[in-house]
Amino acid sequence: MDLAVIDGEYSDLRDEEVGSDLSDEEEEQASLQYRIDHRPSNALLTLYLSPGYHLKARPGSLVAMDTSVQLHGELYHGFTRLVSGEDISELTFVGPGEVLLAPDFWGDITPVELQDSTVFCIKGQGFLACSGLITRKSLAQGFPKSLLDGGSQSAEQLSGSGIVFMQAAGAVVERQLAYGEQWVVDASHLLAWSASYTAERSHTGCRHYGPAAEEAWVCRFTGPGVVYIQTRVPENVQNSTSHLSATSSAKPNQRGS
Repeated sequence: MDLAVIDGEYSDLRDEEVGSDLSDEEEEQASLQYRIDHRPSNALLTLYLSPGYHLKARPGSLVAMDTSVQLHGELYHGFTRLVSGEDISELTFVGPGEVLLAPDFWGDITPVELQDSTVFCIKGQGFLACSGLITRKSLAQGFPKSLLDGGSQSAEQLSGSGIVFMQAAGAVVERQLAYGEQWVVDASHLLAWSASYTAERSHTGCRHYGPAAEEAWVCRFTGPGVVYIQTRVPENVQNSTSHLSATSSAKPNQRGS
């Protein structure tokens, strides 16, 4: 299926998981318009969903939405874990209406267009949202834990036609690799990729933030394919934010009575 891209507008078929009263012709015309504001450190994603358009997003990413938008899933996944033992993996929004999403930490948002033949992987907390027809599959099994954010996050594989929005700590750097071209990436800064890779231990000065030096890993990618990296480490950004918040709270009130 071809994906039309015109100035941030993506036309896509609606997902069948949630029913609607739209005709087949209306379903085929379901589309998405978006813009990204306040880049690169405080990015905000604003999307307008046409009637019947399905959008998947990570729990906790919703900032605001129109009352005309249908929401399926749980806003507070902690409660879901308490009841069922596992988190809701995504929210589903159904148009029409406007939806505002934001990352979990300071950083940027990057859109990536996928085609049916694309095998695209995202590490850790990189997933923000995607078209309803894109399929998400966990890569937790068989994926080296040493390459995961904080040793506890997961990686996932996305497939299908549509658009994916990635959230990143700091800025995003895209590197297109030609056939046979290699590129070495510090695993702490890895965001997403379509190229093949091998994981290697590193003792050569790559910045690593784990508790032990032997946990330092790099990924050696080989083209063809694309690799996305982020200039900051999500775990460190979150820790820094928590530290600043704690420091601010601990300061006495300096205002006069």
